[in-house]
Amino acid sequence: MTTDGWKVTATGPGAGLSATGSPSYGKESRFKAYGDLGHVTAQRSLTDGPADVSVTADAYAGSRATANYGFSDKGVSAAAEMSWGGRGMIEVREEQRTYPSLSAS
Repeated sequence: MTTDGWKVTATGPGAGLSATGSPSYGKESRFKAYGDLGHVTAQRSLTDGPADVSVTADAYAGSRATANYGFSDKGVSAAAEMSWGGRGMIEVREEQRTYPSLSAS
């Protein structure tokens, strides 16, 4: 979607599950679950003379849970992690173009 020069993308809500492999000697298996409330990104680029300016704004809210386990000659390992919350970011970049001087010496 484009709004007044801004390219805006939005997703969510959504949820999902994934699992990787069976544990085998020296390798781990992983289980992951997530729930996204929403994710929005807005981008815009402007040119003013020799300057190119780009702006990106990004916001996310949701939760994630992961667990992994495995075994090796060092024993059995297992870990679990859960997080929830939100994050936001704004990034502004400016690039200046320079042109070589054409003056004769």
